[in-house]
Amino acid sequence: MNGYIGKILRVNLTLGKSQAEALKPKLAEQFVGGRGLAAKLLSTETAPGIDPLSPENKLIIMTSPLTGTITPSTPKFVITTKSPLTKIYGFTMISGFFAQALKAAGYDGIIIEGVAAEPKYLWINNGKAELKKAGHIWGLTTADSQTLVKDEIGVQDAEIAVIGPAGEGRVPIASVIVGKRAGGRCGVGAVFGSKRLKAIAVHGSKEVTVNNPDKLREIVGEMIKAIREKSPTKDNYPKYGTTFFVGTTNHLGVFPACNFQCSGTYDKSSKIDEMRFRDHVIRDSACPRCPIVCEKISAVKEGPYAPTSVQGPQYETIWALGAQCGVDRFDAIIAANRLCNDLGLDTISAGNAIGFAMECYEKGLLQSPDLELRFGQHEVLLPLIKQMAYGEGIGKILADGVRSAAEQIGHGAENFAMHVKGLELPAYDPRALPGMGLAYATASRGGCHLRAWTITDELIGSYKLYSTEGRAELVSRIQNVRAFIDSSGMCIFAMRAIPFDLLVEAVSAVTDFDYKGGNAVKVGERIYNVERILHTREGISRKGDVLPKRFFEEALPTGPHKGQKLSQNSFEKMKDGYYAIRGWDLATGSPTDIKLKELGLETD
Repeated sequence: MNGYIGKILRVNLTLGKSQAEALKPKLAEQFVGGRGLAAKLLSTETAPGIDPLSPENKLIIMTSPLTGTITPSTPKFVITTKSPLTKIYGFTMISGFFAQALKAAGYDGIIIEGVAAEPKYLWINNGKAELKKAGHIWGLTTADSQTLVKDEIGVQDAEIAVIGPAGEGRVPIASVIVGKRAGGRCGVGAVFGSKRLKAIAVHGSKEVTVNNPDKLREIVGEMIKAIREKSPTKDNYPKYGTTFFVGTTNHLGVFPACNFQCSGTYDKSSKIDEMRFRDHVIRDSACPRCPIVCEKISAVKEGPYAPTSVQGPQYETIWALGAQCGVDRFDAIIAANRLCNDLGLDTISAGNAIGFAMECYEKGLLQSPDLELRFGQHEVLLPLIKQMAYGEGIGKILADGVRSAAEQIGHGAENFAMHVKGLELPAYDPRALPGMGLAYATASRGGCHLRAWTITDELIGSYKLYSTEGRAELVSRIQNVRAFIDSSGMCIFAMRAIPFDLLVEAVSAVTDFDYKGGNAVKVGERIYNVERILHTREGISRKGDVLPKRFFEEALPTGPHKGQKLSQNSFEKMKDGYYAIRGWDLATGSPTDIKLKELGLETD
């Protein structure tokens, strides 16, 4: 199987045993790898209705065929599970060196099941897998844990995925830290904690074979040329990372602030934008074979938050721990980002929860005897992050996510809990972007912008402003394309420059499968339908494809789209069009038998 190692490691924590299993070629061809293959395996490996924190839930870690080849910008791998935050299918995608190291260690992926009797970590070295005691690192931060594990196994260049105290405490917004990068979304870290799995360390020297090396070298040359010649991969990403989105999104008038109350343009954005970020950057960093070099190490060298440093912060983190909370201090944001990483919390969910708490406090719905939770109070970030990680004080309520927190607080708090299906929203206000609203509502893991990012198309003149016309087709098309991209291992940032057809040629050159001639988009559609099946079997229907009321009832207060809000009637009609294009039942939002048969999923 060119492009694949051909093996998946199954680890049963209850029995303390592991074994290698063959990766079935047909599954690889139908779902490629990464996100797609992991979703398919979760659908067959788990039953509907299970408790996400029970032994019956599984963690599926999956790499992709391009990973470990000479193809640039292909660091992505996925951790998939039933989410303790959303109670439905969830996954987080992570960059860095772990995916390459796992394939070099002899496996395309790992299926983790059961629960260990005591804390363990998994050590995979050149095909050999061993469960080792982790009681002595249980309770440590992610940074300290990685240092200790590397010292113990005696391999300093091993790649490690680890949870912090938040994951150990089964906090629903807990993350997994891989090296210095975070897999934050959907509370995957809590599932690690429920299984008493502290970390996974991998190392190896196995190489990945490819089907057509000469063709691949030709394609790689074209990819690198495109990356170096096209914006933003040639300029903005190398200089600012993702932080240039702060200035861009604010200029476009869709930058949220203060729990989406002050959205549109944020008057303090210049204090937390890419220009101010550069003042804190001390070093650049890159993923394997990536010419973009978009990762930045930033530091605080003086003041109350010094000394500290972090890889990042990314745009979403700057927004979540900054504008979402009305905070305009970069030193506080960097320190909060570092603390989230050390304790193992998702920065997007954590920042959302804090901003939500601030609005509840200012509206008199939430009491806080120790902390004044007002927008702009940067001093509360670190204490609240600690409370969330350790399940203490108000943090115990907020750590369950804003949906659950709103239910506990009551008195109408659910009207400004900014989530979709339990997953807190990212940093784009959809009131001027009906397509982005549809993307949020139908995203395969809840409120997520990465499954279909429509902003450029909607605001740069490709579509009529504020209209829902064409949005259903736009969203479904991007969702299908991105499902294939995510499953290939390619970074979505590089795809801002690389033509999709060139990526398809690369996957076809690496593997024994031909995805050209529209086959890749069909694979993406198959993946998206499997993810929808995972939703519908948990009771998600059309009624769940909704947005927070704020977007329909409160107009944008500032910026070029001032006064704009979404129409509920137009939104529902847009959903009709989307379901029709998808071949899903209009009343329920479930894939029809005809569509499933067309995609070869009728037995699902």
